[in-house]
Amino acid sequence: MPHNPNTRPVVLGTAGHVDHGKTALVKALTGVDCDRLKEEKERGITIELGFARLVTPSDIQISVIDVPGHEKFVRTMIAGAGGIDIALLVIAADEGIKPQTIEHVSICGVLGIPRGIVAISKRDLVSNELIDTRRKEVRSAFKGSIFESAPCVAVSATTGEGLPDLVSAIERVSLGETDAARTRRDALPSRLYVDRVFSMAGFGAVVTGTLLTGKLSVGDEIVLLPGETAARIRGLEVHGERVETVESGVRVAINVQGLPKEAIRRGDAIVAPGKFFETQTIDVEIVHLPFAENALLQNARLGFHLGTANAIANVRLVGADCLDPGQRGFAQIFLDRPMVVAGGDRFVLRGTEVLLNHGKTVGGGGVLDARAPVIRKRSRVDKVEWSRLNSDRVEERIRVIADRASRDGFDTLATRTRLGITGAEWAAGVASLVAAGQIARVERESSWFISTKVLTDLLARLIEEIKAFHRAFPLKTGLSEVELMQRLNIKSDAIMDTVVYIANRENRIEWVDGFASLPGRAQESKDWTFAVRASICAYYRERGLASPRVREVSAALKIPVPTLEQLITIEVASGRLVRVAAEVVAPFENVKDLEHKLVDHLKRNGSISTQEFKDLCGLSRKYTIPLAEYFDSRRVTLRVGEKRVARS
Repeated sequence: MPHNPNTRPVVLGTAGHVDHGKTALVKALTGVDCDRLKEEKERGITIELGFARLVTPSDIQISVIDVPGHEKFVRTMIAGAGGIDIALLVIAADEGIKPQTIEHVSICGVLGIPRGIVAISKRDLVSNELIDTRRKEVRSAFKGSIFESAPCVAVSATTGEGLPDLVSAIERVSLGETDAARTRRDALPSRLYVDRVFSMAGFGAVVTGTLLTGKLSVGDEIVLLPGETAARIRGLEVHGERVETVESGVRVAINVQGLPKEAIRRGDAIVAPGKFFETQTIDVEIVHLPFAENALLQNARLGFHLGTANAIANVRLVGADCLDPGQRGFAQIFLDRPMVVAGGDRFVLRGTEVLLNHGKTVGGGGVLDARAPVIRKRSRVDKVEWSRLNSDRVEERIRVIADRASRDGFDTLATRTRLGITGAEWAAGVASLVAAGQIARVERESSWFISTKVLTDLLARLIEEIKAFHRAFPLKTGLSEVELMQRLNIKSDAIMDTVVYIANRENRIEWVDGFASLPGRAQESKDWTFAVRASICAYYRERGLASPRVREVSAALKIPVPTLEQLITIEVASGRLVRVAAEVVAPFENVKDLEHKLVDHLKRNGSISTQEFKDLCGLSRKYTIPLAEYFDSRRVTLRVGEKRVARS
């Protein structure tokens, strides 16, 4: 059934300088006094977020968030501004535009709040001429913002003048969001940043906040981040009314089952299980606000505000050493603590010093990659890659993730969160890239993908590694999959399976007894081994007992020593060669013939001297000493003094 926009609450948040009448105006509109704290009543200023409900004559449900205007509480204002649909900028007619007015307008801009309304409050205190002047000031001061052409209504919370016109303006602007925008927000995974937490007797912990994306229903499993604590939704309320389901963009109170109040803090995120992660390194596009007094320098430390959470950020500019006031640029941000961030999120950057007439806000922007790989060297930054990451085309952004993932590949869920895209956007982008041959699906893991460029490089490396192995170890069949993973530095079994599968399919490798080798290599290895073994035996037979050392044979036959040693071992085991000593090898028949002569000599003479053995062999001491020691080791002879005798 088509969605009726009038049934979904719209979130409206106030903005403006301290004591310009925001809370009084909200009370006049809704009947709710948002100043709940004793200190707020005593000081006459808003310190904490306040909440109220407004129902327009056309039955549009408006969730109103009243934010503090004082400079000391701008951080709280930002916490309330996240997720609002309409910003109601309140400017006192008797004072006009003030420092926090400008700062709040800037915050609305960097947070990407889509629609605005201007309320010139305290209408009853000034003339019509001054009201006209204030309207002109707004149009002039806020050119390029959502307030430049926004409805501008003069009102008085005291007399009620202008309130019907303001409600009418709120109603008109509330209908400005398209069904497509709502549908997209609903299609993203559920996420809510906690702005309040309290407990109720008999119910337990209750958290409130604006559901930024997705839907929530009673009974749903949820996760609290940071910390990855699982819980369940016991109940949902919207403005005091129990509901079974809430959609994105709605302020909601969640009765949480399985979590004590003490485990939850403002800034924590309630999310759908398995859809979000904690991160401390993000890639962003930032704007340095025009009214900033100085350039934004490399490695600036600033307050980072997103949703109701905040951290200290180290801002590492990309492609520039600084950003002048009014400039846009790219940066990698390092957070001092884990936060829940997704692609497309808007954030605010604030300094530690108050800027003249403008508060502390120095900039803000949008998240491009919520789990970015750390940039090790600035010289290696690819500006084209960053431009693609900031593209409106989803497939361009997915390509960047594919390139960054390299041989590790990338999965569906994490990438969707990193880029902040819906399932439909992901499916279309992936289909386009697969059809274009730019990414490939990983074998056995339907949700994983890898860049085809990386895959091509891995295939080439695979073949080179196997070739190098065959050269170094010609007698071995090939490399196991574990050995290949180590050589190619692949951590995923599925990625390795994909590389091997494609190499097999293209007949670039073959598997023999669990080892990868080049096609036909097993038979070639057998043929080569047979031929080389024959040449080794022939070489030794030609030299008889005057056996050359192994290294000399290696050089003569051009066979690497390790390979030659393996082949000699095979020949010794087969009985064709005898290893006389570590470096001395001789043909079996020559050694056996000498042994018969030696035994015959000992039978006739009882013993044999070194010189007599030398004469018996017809060789020099270089060869006779290893042979004599060999017969000792074989228990044919026993050395007694300078002579040898037969062993009994």
